[in-house]
This record gives sequence, structure tokens and C-alpha cells, in this order.
Amino acid sequence: MTERVLHVVQASAVPLTAREVTEQIYPADGGGATPARVKNVRRILEDLALDGLIARIEQNGRERVAWQSAA
Repeated sequence: MTERVLHVVQASAVPLTAREVTEQIYPADGGGATPARVKNVRRILEDLALDGLIARIEQNGRERVAWQSAA
């Protein structure tokens, strides 16, 4: 799952919220971004940020993440 989350962040040209990452992993026809899934993805994003692989960005009052080389 961590690899899927990292792949979505790497492939995005713009910073994403945890919900946006979750929506790309779980399309609406497959159950979508449920609160539990968003929470799980948020934890993975926090771990990736602590490892220095992604950057956390505050944009318009919302926390977003971006691939470190793009931040």
C-alpha cells in the first residue's frame, strides 16, 4: 500500500491532499475514499514525510503533500 501511495504522489504534477490521494487509489466505483481509507492513507503519508520522501505543504489552509523533488 505504501508503494501505491508513493506512486500517486510521484505521478502528480500538483500537491495533493490525503483525500485526493485516496480517491486516486480507490475509485468511486470501488467504494471510494471512505473516512477509514483516508485515515490509513494519511498515516502512510505522515510516515513518508518523516522519511523525507515527500514534502508537506500548507496551501489555502489545507495540508497537501508533494514528491520531494518537486517541493
